[in-house]
Amino acid sequence: MINLKIAVLNGTAFLRIVPRLFPNASIVEIGSLQDFFTGNKADALITTVEEGSAMTLLYPFYDVAMPEPKDTYEILYAYPIFKDRSESFLILLDQWLKLEEENGAIKEKYDYWILGKNVNKNVQRWSLVRNVLHWS
Repeated sequence: MINLKIAVLNGTAFLRIVPRLFPNASIVEIGSLQDFFTGNKADALITTVEEGSAMTLLYPFYDVAMPEPKDTYEILYAYPIFKDRSESFLILLDQWLKLEEENGAIKEKYDYWILGKNVNKNVQRWSLVRNVLHWS
């Protein structure tokens, strides 16, 4: 029998979630994400896709895996905003986020920036020399 060790960052909701998802695994609490990559204490790390994607830039021999079905394990975030006497900025932000969600822009941006989908690598950047002066 394999004794899977899963690292979980202290103080996160994953400490309650991971034992339910992986009842036969051992949970290893870590103080920082870097502890997983440098400490050799666990076989896997449970974190958000966003944090995991960022860590793969620093540690390219690692990759991100998302459990299926993906919508079952979605983590919600809250972004606190300073609220002064005027709520106009909060109203503007709420409306903008609703519009972004309704037209699918949030999913499109998430797919592009976090999951790396729909990346068009052949697009040539605008150039003063090429586009204005018409030099080759």
